[in-house]
Amino acid sequence: MIKSLRSPKFKTDELMADLDTLQGWLTEAEAAKHKLLTGSLAATVKYNGQNEVTYARTDIDKLDAYIASLRAQIGGLDGDVRKVSRPIYFGF
Repeated sequence: MIKSLRSPKFKTDELMADLDTLQGWLTEAEAAKHKLLTGSLAATVKYNGQNEVTYARTDIDKLDAYIASLRAQIGGLDGDVRKVSRPIYFGF
């Protein structure tokens, strides 16, 4: 049974988790995406320690956004300055 198809929304200051917790959530989210891409109709992901969201195949874009959010937060905690890609323009 699908409980919710809404993606969790995070602001950087709302989610204060340590690096290990964020990496655990990322692993779980990537595993859920794998399940959806390999035939499961739905996959459940826990976030913020106790809440959970169930994604359907049609919600892969929301799951991708959640995964990108986790990667950005991990990059911020890990000191990775490459967390946001921007185009490079050359002028002549």
